Amino acid sequence: GQPAGWPLLNCSALDGAVLNASDVNLLFLSSQSNQERTTSATCESPSSWSGGKCWSSVEHRALPIFAFFAARDFNARDGRYVPAFANLTGCDKQIKLTLADSRTSGTQVLKS
Repeated sequence: GQPAGWPLLNCSALDGAVLNASDVNLLFLSSQSNQERTTSATCESPSSWSGGKCWSSVEHRALPIFAFFAARDFNARDGRYVPAFANLTGCDKQIKLTLADSRTSGTQVLKS
């Protein structure tokens, strides 16, 4: 069985049957750049100007990396960092991760 409160209740093969993998689409929306700072002059530290955008600090830009590694480990059933992943050998789910920059307006992006 799954741990109590496990959020992926349908993530197990019935009676040990092998099921076809099904993708779980996951959007990871994070503020990577600032839409209000439109010139290098208005892009202040710790942000940095590059490619016509004012990019958030390194700490903010690192967040999608953690999402990528979590999805990778889930898909590989690698329990090195999240031990529960190793117990999902009968799971038919694969995370299909999409990373997106909200440009500091996540609410507006979700409404679109």
